[in-house]
Amino acid sequence: INLGQEIVSDFIKFCQVREEFSLEMWREISRQFRERYLHFVCSLSIIENIPTTSVYKLLKENLGKAEMLTYVVGFNALSVEEELSFVWGKNDKLQWNAREPGIDGVPFNRMMQYMPLPEEMKLEMYKELVSCCMPIFRDRTVLIFMLLMVVFDQEDDNHIISNIKGNLISILTRYLQEKTVNDVSFDMQNIAKCVETLPRLLAIFSHMRKHQDETVAVR
Repeated sequence: INLGQEIVSDFIKFCQVREEFSLEMWREISRQFRERYLHFVCSLSIIENIPTTSVYKLLKENLGKAEMLTYVVGFNALSVEEELSFVWGKNDKLQWNAREPGIDGVPFNRMMQYMPLPEEMKLEMYKELVSCCMPIFRDRTVLIFMLLMVVFDQEDDNHIISNIKGNLISILTRYLQEKTVNDVSFDMQNIAKCVETLPRLLAIFSHMRKHQDETVAVR
Protein backbone atom coordinates (compact mmCIF):
# COMPACT_ATOMS: atom_id res chain seq x y z
CA ILE A 1 0.00 0.00 0.00
CA ASN A 2 1.41 3.37 -1.02
CA LEU A 3 1.36 6.34 1.33
CA GLY A 4 0.22 8.47 -1.60
CA GLN A 5 1.37 11.40 -3.72
CA GLU A 6 0.31 14.06 -1.22
CA ILE A 7 2.30 12.57 1.65
CA VAL A 8 5.40 12.04 -0.49
CA SER A 9 5.12 15.60 -1.85
CA ASP A 10 4.83 16.98 1.67
CA PHE A 11 7.83 14.94 2.79
CA ILE A 12 9.90 16.23 -0.13
CA LYS A 13 8.90 19.78 0.79
CA PHE A 14 9.74 19.10 4.43
CA CYS A 15 13.20 17.85 3.41
CA GLN A 16 13.74 21.18 1.65
CA VAL A 17 12.51 23.63 4.29
CA ARG A 18 12.82 21.62 7.54
CA GLU A 19 9.70 23.12 9.07
CA GLU A 20 7.05 21.48 11.25
CA PHE A 21 5.46 18.49 9.59
CA SER A 22 1.73 19.15 9.85
CA LEU A 23 -0.50 17.07 12.11
CA GLU A 24 -2.76 16.37 9.14
CA MET A 25 0.10 14.58 7.44
CA TRP A 26 0.89 12.58 10.60
CA ARG A 27 -2.79 11.57 10.68
CA GLU A 28 -2.74 10.43 7.08
CA ILE A 29 0.53 8.54 7.54
CA SER A 30 -0.96 6.82 10.58
CA ARG A 31 -4.07 5.85 8.63
CA GLN A 32 -2.01 4.39 5.81
CA PHE A 33 0.20 2.36 8.15
CA ARG A 34 -2.82 0.97 9.97
CA GLU A 35 -4.44 0.07 6.67
CA ARG A 36 -1.23 -1.66 5.58
CA TYR A 37 -1.09 -3.75 8.75
CA LEU A 38 -4.83 -4.41 8.66
CA HIS A 39 -4.59 -5.85 5.15
CA PHE A 40 -1.68 -8.03 6.21
CA VAL A 41 -3.40 -9.45 9.30
CA CYS A 42 -6.70 -10.04 7.50
CA SER A 43 -4.90 -11.95 4.74
CA LEU A 44 -3.66 -14.60 7.19
CA SER A 45 -5.34 -17.97 7.52
CA ILE A 46 -4.82 -17.99 11.30
CA ILE A 47 -7.80 -15.68 11.79
CA GLU A 48 -10.23 -18.08 10.10
CA ASN A 49 -11.04 -19.89 13.36
CA ILE A 50 -11.50 -16.71 15.39
CA PRO A 51 -15.04 -15.28 15.67
CA THR A 52 -15.49 -12.08 13.70
CA THR A 53 -16.39 -10.14 16.84
CA SER A 54 -13.14 -11.23 18.49
CA VAL A 55 -11.08 -10.25 15.42
CA TYR A 56 -12.76 -6.83 15.44
CA LYS A 57 -11.98 -6.39 19.14
CA LEU A 58 -8.35 -7.42 18.67
CA LEU A 59 -7.85 -4.96 15.83
CA LYS A 60 -9.66 -2.15 17.64
CA GLU A 61 -7.57 -2.59 20.79
CA ASN A 62 -4.18 -3.43 19.28
CA LEU A 63 -3.78 -2.04 15.76
CA GLY A 64 -2.67 1.36 17.07
CA LYS A 65 0.03 -0.26 19.21
CA ALA A 66 1.16 -2.35 16.24
CA GLU A 67 1.48 0.84 14.19
CA MET A 68 4.11 2.12 16.63
CA LEU A 69 6.44 -0.65 15.46
CA THR A 70 6.86 1.38 12.28
CA TYR A 71 8.66 4.06 14.25
CA VAL A 72 10.78 1.48 16.07
CA VAL A 73 11.94 0.21 12.67
CA GLY A 74 12.59 3.75 11.45
CA PHE A 75 14.56 4.63 14.55
CA ASN A 76 16.72 1.52 14.13
CA ALA A 77 17.42 1.97 10.42
CA LEU A 78 21.11 2.39 9.59
CA SER A 79 20.38 5.00 6.92
CA VAL A 80 17.52 7.15 5.66
CA GLU A 81 17.54 5.05 2.49
CA GLU A 82 16.91 1.90 4.50
CA GLU A 83 14.17 3.66 6.44
CA LEU A 84 12.38 4.95 3.35
CA SER A 85 12.70 1.57 1.64
CA PHE A 86 10.61 0.14 4.47
CA VAL A 87 8.08 2.97 4.52
CA TRP A 88 7.50 3.71 0.83
CA GLY A 89 5.25 1.69 -1.45
CA LYS A 90 6.22 1.09 -5.08
CA ASN A 91 4.68 4.32 -6.42
CA ASP A 92 5.99 6.27 -3.44
CA LYS A 93 9.52 5.18 -4.32
CA LEU A 94 9.08 6.25 -7.94
CA GLN A 95 7.86 9.69 -6.85
CA TRP A 96 10.67 10.06 -4.31
CA ASN A 97 13.32 9.03 -6.82
CA ALA A 98 11.98 11.63 -9.27
CA ARG A 99 12.52 14.52 -6.80
CA GLU A 100 14.78 17.43 -7.69
CA PRO A 101 18.54 16.86 -7.26
CA GLY A 102 20.06 17.94 -3.97
CA ILE A 103 17.07 17.06 -1.76
CA ASP A 104 18.26 14.63 0.91
CA GLY A 105 15.93 12.51 3.00
CA VAL A 106 15.43 13.29 6.69
CA PRO A 107 15.45 10.29 9.05
CA PHE A 108 12.69 9.85 11.60
CA ASN A 109 14.98 10.53 14.57
CA ARG A 110 15.46 14.06 13.16
CA MET A 111 11.86 14.50 12.03
CA MET A 112 10.86 14.09 15.67
CA GLN A 113 12.27 17.57 16.33
CA TYR A 114 9.57 19.04 14.09
CA MET A 115 6.59 17.11 15.47
CA PRO A 116 3.77 19.27 16.92
CA LEU A 117 4.48 18.10 20.47
CA PRO A 118 5.71 19.75 23.68
CA GLU A 119 9.46 19.39 24.07
CA GLU A 120 9.14 17.17 27.14
CA MET A 121 7.00 14.70 25.19
CA LYS A 122 9.47 14.67 22.30
CA LEU A 123 12.16 13.82 24.84
CA GLU A 124 10.03 11.07 26.34
CA MET A 125 9.37 9.61 22.89
CA TYR A 126 13.07 9.73 22.13
CA LYS A 127 13.90 7.89 25.36
CA GLU A 128 11.30 5.21 24.68
CA LEU A 129 12.66 4.65 21.17
CA VAL A 130 16.27 4.60 22.39
CA SER A 131 15.29 1.76 24.72
CA CYS A 132 14.24 -0.16 21.58
CA CYS A 133 17.40 0.63 19.63
CA MET A 134 19.02 -2.76 19.01
CA PRO A 135 20.11 -4.72 15.92
CA ILE A 136 17.36 -7.28 16.49
CA PHE A 137 14.78 -4.65 15.51
CA ARG A 138 16.26 -4.29 12.03
CA ASP A 139 15.23 -7.86 11.22
CA ARG A 140 12.01 -7.75 9.16
CA THR A 141 11.05 -11.30 10.19
CA VAL A 142 11.27 -10.33 13.84
CA LEU A 143 9.14 -7.27 13.08
CA ILE A 144 6.43 -9.42 11.48
CA PHE A 145 6.29 -11.70 14.50
CA MET A 146 6.21 -8.74 16.88
CA LEU A 147 3.36 -7.22 14.87
CA LEU A 148 1.36 -10.43 15.15
CA MET A 149 2.17 -10.88 18.84
CA VAL A 150 0.89 -7.36 19.52
CA VAL A 151 -2.29 -7.85 17.49
CA PHE A 152 -3.08 -11.29 18.91
CA ASP A 153 -2.97 -10.14 22.50
CA GLN A 154 -6.16 -10.11 24.52
CA GLU A 155 -6.81 -9.98 28.25
CA ASP A 156 -9.96 -12.07 27.92
CA ASP A 157 -9.58 -15.80 28.51
CA ASN A 158 -9.80 -16.82 24.85
CA HIS A 159 -7.94 -20.07 24.34
CA ILE A 160 -7.87 -19.74 20.54
CA ILE A 161 -6.11 -16.38 20.69
CA SER A 162 -3.86 -17.52 23.53
CA ASN A 163 -2.81 -20.55 21.49
CA ILE A 164 -2.07 -18.38 18.44
CA LYS A 165 0.11 -16.04 20.46
CA GLY A 166 1.87 -18.98 22.12
CA ASN A 167 2.60 -20.51 18.72
CA LEU A 168 3.93 -17.19 17.45
CA ILE A 169 6.31 -16.92 20.40
CA SER A 170 7.50 -20.50 19.85
CA ILE A 171 8.16 -19.94 16.14
CA LEU A 172 9.96 -16.66 16.84
CA THR A 173 12.09 -18.39 19.47
CA ARG A 174 13.09 -21.10 16.98
CA TYR A 175 13.88 -18.45 14.37
CA LEU A 176 16.16 -16.62 16.80
CA GLN A 177 17.91 -19.86 17.72
CA GLU A 178 19.01 -20.08 14.09
CA LYS A 179 19.69 -16.40 13.40
CA THR A 180 20.76 -14.50 16.49
CA VAL A 181 24.35 -14.13 17.70
CA ASN A 182 23.01 -13.38 21.17
CA ASP A 183 21.48 -15.61 23.77
CA VAL A 184 17.90 -16.25 22.64
CA SER A 185 16.46 -15.35 26.05
CA PHE A 186 18.30 -12.01 25.87
CA ASP A 187 16.67 -11.15 22.53
CA MET A 188 13.26 -12.36 23.66
CA GLN A 189 13.50 -10.19 26.78
CA ASN A 190 14.35 -7.15 24.66
CA ILE A 191 11.46 -7.91 22.32
CA ALA A 192 9.11 -8.11 25.31
CA LYS A 193 10.46 -4.81 26.69
CA CYS A 194 9.98 -3.14 23.31
CA VAL A 195 6.39 -4.35 23.12
CA GLU A 196 5.83 -2.84 26.57
CA THR A 197 6.84 0.61 25.26
CA LEU A 198 4.26 0.61 22.45
CA PRO A 199 1.25 1.74 24.54
CA ARG A 200 3.23 4.75 25.78
CA LEU A 201 4.35 5.66 22.27
CA LEU A 202 0.74 5.41 21.13
CA ALA A 203 -0.35 7.64 24.03
CA ILE A 204 2.14 10.31 22.92
CA PHE A 205 0.85 10.24 19.34
CA SER A 206 -2.73 10.31 20.65
CA HIS A 207 -1.89 13.34 22.78
CA MET A 208 -0.58 15.11 19.69
CA ARG A 209 -3.82 14.44 17.80
CA LYS A 210 -6.02 15.36 20.76
CA HIS A 211 -4.15 18.61 21.40
CA GLN A 212 -4.52 19.63 17.76
CA ASP A 213 -8.24 18.80 17.81
CA GLU A 214 -8.72 20.98 20.90
CA THR A 215 -6.77 23.81 19.26
CA VAL A 216 -8.96 23.65 16.15
CA ALA A 217 -12.12 23.58 18.29
CA VAL A 218 -11.05 26.74 20.14
CA ARG A 219 -10.45 28.54 16.85
